[in-house]
Amino acid sequence: MEILKIGTINVAVRDAMAAGRLFGALGLPTRQAELVRLPDPPARISYLQSPVGESSLSFVEPADPESPVARFLERRGEGLFSLSIEVRGLGALMAAWRAHGVEWVLDAPLRFAPAPGRPEGGAANWTRPRTTLGMIIEAIERDTTDDGGTN
Repeated sequence: MEILKIGTINVAVRDAMAAGRLFGALGLPTRQAELVRLPDPPARISYLQSPVGESSLSFVEPADPESPVARFLERRGEGLFSLSIEVRGLGALMAAWRAHGVEWVLDAPLRFAPAPGRPEGGAANWTRPRTTLGMIIEAIERDTTDDGGTN
């Protein structure tokens, strides 16, 4: 098990395009001209990303009134929603964190295929914010090739 890097800082917003325009004017242009949509559970979001070195700032808006982002906005308003980390050994990391009281949204990681803004597949899971200082941490393990690189 190894934490490789911080991947994305996700900011919950009501209007991702407006947030993208604001931060673009501040010097953080977005990666794409249109929202990337992830309408299926558990995400149910639309987002724009602004690259920052090897990481990114992502503006996420709810794609569904039952989205976790919709509930977050209702309770807390716009602001830091989650942090993603890239890891090696996601299963081992989940077990180790569970031993320290961290609860996970899913019993086993969710597999995902390559998609827009995500050129490789992999697996992910999310912490329950009540067990990680009020913040969701998304742990992602990217699929790798036989030589150790990403697909």
